[in-house]
Amino acid sequence: RVSMAAPDGSRVHSAFPAVWVSPTSIRCSVRPVGSASAPYGPALLSVSNDGLTFVGTTGAGPLRLTFATPPEVHAVSPPRGTVAGGTLVTVSGRGFGPGAQCVFGSVRVAAVLATRAEGESLSCLSPPGSAVGDVVQGAAIARVEVAMGEALVSASRLSFEWEEPASASLVVP
Repeated sequence: RVSMAAPDGSRVHSAFPAVWVSPTSIRCSVRPVGSASAPYGPALLSVSNDGLTFVGTTGAGPLRLTFATPPEVHAVSPPRGTVAGGTLVTVSGRGFGPGAQCVFGSVRVAAVLATRAEGESLSCLSPPGSAVGDVVQGAAIARVEVAMGEALVSASRLSFEWEEPASASLVVP
């Protein structure tokens, strides 16, 4: 089990169940320990084998971690590109940071972060449409998200659409 507390010890949450992964790893889901007005921020983590005795995981006391606000996606531009992929896409929003990735459906791609007065933006290249799902009648569509590490992902309702490029077979003056 895992116990969470605010750094000053003022808010202690009951132990959260954990799953044994290996002799040096466990996996668990915890929630922020902050107050209702400020739910995100630093926390202390301790681990127990028996549910009664909790020990720090660093040898010097509890492990310190920080809960962060999930990133938010406000706009995707352009909203479509070719099924081949490679379209330069700008994702605007907030809560992005170093290591942020663009996520098309379930496909993560590297991104370049830029900060401006109105918020933050990421630039990334769209993957091929076939990488995110079936291309049906020359088109595919997937939700666009921003990921910060493994667990922190935005919850946007914006999407990107892949289309066959337009072509002309005959041009008559």
